[in-house]
Amino acid sequence: LGSGTASSSTVLYGDQTYKAEPGGGKILQVVNSTYTTVTTVTATGTSFADTGGTIAITPSATSSKIMLTMSIPFYAYRSSSDSARFNWRIIRTISGDTTIAEGKQGWIYGSWDGGNAAERVFGYVWCYTMLDSPSTTSATTYKAQFVNYESGTLHIQAETAPANYVALEVDGS
Repeated sequence: LGSGTASSSTVLYGDQTYKAEPGGGKILQVVNSTYTTVTTVTATGTSFADTGGTIAITPSATSSKIMLTMSIPFYAYRSSSDSARFNWRIIRTISGDTTIAEGKQGWIYGSWDGGNAAERVFGYVWCYTMLDSPSTTSATTYKAQFVNYESGTLHIQAETAPANYVALEVDGS
């Protein structure tokens, strides 16, 4: 069956030849983290607030990629509009050096909760997945930060639904 030499390091391909096993794309490690404390963001402008939760992973090779998934529950109080806006970013820290790994603006749309006529409440789960190439074998920490784009209060991570962070090291060779 097939030409070439069968061994623990070869794979039989569709053309019926044994070849070296392909590299890259393998999951090398998985790290999971949860966080349940509520963070309140009331300031507007450029002062980002940490969500409190972080995830750290130490890549085994500089060619590795980190697939990061964050799922963060939040709710917003708005008194004068039926929407709220916020800016977010994911920061990466390696050996004390912090950089922005990703950042964008988000919109929250929802409907009035029917309670206090002066407040509108919107509850959501912010989910984001990104692929990062940190080019390091040092411990790498990621965290999400938020800032209000308009007035209102943004409450991040309700106690009843924890935030979840997952980091996967992917073989980049």
